[in-house]
Amino acid sequence: MPAMLFVFFLAFNWLYRDIKNNSFSDYSSEQLLLAQTASLGVSSFIDNYISNLSFVVKDEDIVSFSDKGKLSMQQFYETHKNDLNAITRVDANGTILYTYPYVKSAIGSDISQQEHVKKIHATKKPVISNIFKSVQGYYAIGIHVPIFKQEEFVGSMAILIPVDKIGEIFLGQIKQNKRINASLITDNYTVIYCTDKSHIGKTYLVTSEFDDKAVELLNFIEANNSGIEQAVDNHYNNIETDVDDTFVAFDPVPIQSSKWTVLITFQKSNVSALLLKYRNRLLVIFTLLFIGLIFYLRSFTKAQNILKEEVKRKRAETLLKESNDRFNSFMDNTPMYAYIKDSKLNHIYENKKVLELRSQHNADNPDGQKLFADEVYTRLHAANEQILKGKKDYIELEFKTKINGETLWLRDLKFKINLAEDKIGVAGATFDVTRIKNYESELEEHKFNLEKLVKNRTKDLESANKKLENLNQELVDQKEELETTLESLKEAQTRLVQSEKMASLGILTAGISHEINNPLHYLSGAHFGLQSYLEKYGSQDKEKTDLLLSSIQITIDRISSIVKGLNEFSKESTDFNEDCNIHSIIDNCLTVMHNEHLFKIDITREYSKDIISINGNKSKLHQAFFNVLLNALQSINDKGRITINTSLEKSYAIIEVTDNGTGISESDLPKVTDPFFTTKHPGQGTGLGLSITYSIIKDHKGDLIFESKIGIGTKVTIKLPLGN
Repeated sequence: MPAMLFVFFLAFNWLYRDIKNNSFSDYSSEQLLLAQTASLGVSSFIDNYISNLSFVVKDEDIVSFSDKGKLSMQQFYETHKNDLNAITRVDANGTILYTYPYVKSAIGSDISQQEHVKKIHATKKPVISNIFKSVQGYYAIGIHVPIFKQEEFVGSMAILIPVDKIGEIFLGQIKQNKRINASLITDNYTVIYCTDKSHIGKTYLVTSEFDDKAVELLNFIEANNSGIEQAVDNHYNNIETDVDDTFVAFDPVPIQSSKWTVLITFQKSNVSALLLKYRNRLLVIFTLLFIGLIFYLRSFTKAQNILKEEVKRKRAETLLKESNDRFNSFMDNTPMYAYIKDSKLNHIYENKKVLELRSQHNADNPDGQKLFADEVYTRLHAANEQILKGKKDYIELEFKTKINGETLWLRDLKFKINLAEDKIGVAGATFDVTRIKNYESELEEHKFNLEKLVKNRTKDLESANKKLENLNQELVDQKEELETTLESLKEAQTRLVQSEKMASLGILTAGISHEINNPLHYLSGAHFGLQSYLEKYGSQDKEKTDLLLSSIQITIDRISSIVKGLNEFSKESTDFNEDCNIHSIIDNCLTVMHNEHLFKIDITREYSKDIISINGNKSKLHQAFFNVLLNALQSINDKGRITINTSLEKSYAIIEVTDNGTGISESDLPKVTDPFFTTKHPGQGTGLGLSITYSIIKDHKGDLIFESKIGIGTKVTIKLPLGN
């Protein structure tokens, strides 16, 4: 007998736990469905207002901020005042231009430091704020949409929604008691709506006193899209509950870049309380069965199964009824037309608004006229099929229809819903957007009339506009030519800069040569006269006077060679058929830059025994060799050496300039001929020299080759064809 009693106790405990766990699972799923429905309502509410505002701000009166624009703002507020606290116009600097209802102290206020205002200035897109204190003096949630004049950002328009208004609309209908709580929080966990009014405006962590479970819950919500998780008991501080008794069903509210969350907090003990009377009844039944088992052991198993099924059925009926009552209460009071269709597109649920619409339509159309036109039915059916076939999870349709003699615009939001036995159905929420469409039509008509009036008063401009269009077409036709010209100009830019530089240098050196030649001729004449005088009259110290005359002659010859080099270097010519002596050109360049290497750099000239002469342009070759030699000189910081080798190789003249300077890195070597590239410090050169040199050598059908290593030096090889 004790063993049998123990078995009965285990069986009773197991059965009760199974019923309790299944009940809690169904109850949790019900709370999650309520959270998902509320999430969809909040998202649609916000998107609808963003859509409305985005349309309103395109009105020219709103953009220009005229008196008509203010009147439009007032009309918008009066139409939606049940949902709004205020509507505000802000300029591009973040200053309030106008607000309705009118608050004088708010006009001119700078709100540019508010986070949502900063965000709309940065993104130029619609923005939804967290809870903030408005300049009007109350806490609200702001929806800002940008205003553009053509493509210029000229400010924004905002509506202020009371902090708990959205929650009251979509969560207020959920059955509330001391053990169930509905909340709406923003992406920074600020509570927008809560049954416990003291929590509104605070963060979820503050209301839970920074409990570790609250942190874990928020991390879980951040990592998961939707679900049920154990929660901190932050709403029931005055009720003694088990720490593991509280759970939360959550679902995100995707709003552009923000992520709000609907939370429905409930306790496992809610289900236990509902099952208490069933537990007692079950206990009585088990007791009777235990007594009857002594006499009727063979019938025990069958009776147990019958009673178990009876309990499950009644429990399921009760829970289902309560769930349906809550769901129907919520759906019947929502402002949308809601429905659910099964996998065969048969209606398995319609809320009160849909039923009323069908009833009225059937009463007005006894002949069986369809609710929607064939074209609309076709679109709706195609959307349903796409969802059932898994092609899309969400579809939004907007269409015009005629119902009971009245033309309506409807926006139908269809989405996939999971049904029993792994089947899917189609759920939908339809909103009446007729007022919005009528407002759009009125604005379009107003715009049309305004355009017509402007057109009638600006006929004189049509001709000018036509000419402007023709000119614009001509400009478009010339675009390709201009782009080609631009590319040519870019290519010529580098040469032009250096050309201007060399032209200026040519003028300068020509002037210097002229000025030096005058005293040089005088000095030569004086030397000749002094020499003639001494030959005629003799000298007291002939050895000394001959030495002085020889020194003067050497100086005259040195100045003459410098002037000659300057003249050759600065001579400007476009002829590429000049006889160019390579050795002479190099010598002229070294003569001009003599002071650059005097006492510092040892220059070795290892010229070919043969005279190397090519057809080319003397001035440009002077410029090219000057740039190569100058780069070699400037690469040597202190003392060093430069070796110049010339040779003949088949039909080419080979000139090699080798220095032991700082060298060029391997990564910079391919770029040395790029315009304006330089490894020099600021103020030491523009980097045009080697680019010009490269162009000159290429113009002479030659080649320019660089070899270099850091710390060892650089070797530049110039190959020029002997015949051009």
